[in-house]
Amino acid sequence: MKKVTKGIKYVLLLIVGLITGIFLVGIVSGAKDALSGSKADAIKKTLTANCQCDEINQFIYAQGIQYSKTDGLSTEKAEYELVNCKYENITKEVARINELLANQVAGYEDLDLLKLEFVGTENHQTFIIKNAQIQ
Repeated sequence: MKKVTKGIKYVLLLIVGLITGIFLVGIVSGAKDALSGSKADAIKKTLTANCQCDEINQFIYAQGIQYSKTDGLSTEKAEYELVNCKYENITKEVARINELLANQVAGYEDLDLLKLEFVGTENHQTFIIKNAQIQ
């Protein structure tokens, strides 16, 4: 009888230990994410510092599994609107921005979908970047 109750105690201690361990890992992971800052904030700071635009607006930053007919499956996506930017060639500007983000934003290559919408008085163009590759 003592061996059975002793075995039950060990199993219960093991279960409590596992639950506590999982809980602690969640706390540490959440604290690490909170202290490291958001990837969305880093992208916006980089765009603001390096683009000559009247406004830079963040529309979406979403994490988690998402699916859309136009964009396909993604786990992390962001969308920014760049208003009245000064540039000579928009294609070269997007390539420059992509390179800056790759060099300055940690984990940028893991961003499944980034949409940059350039809005001007005469035109409106959207560029899609998937995993740091311009589409």
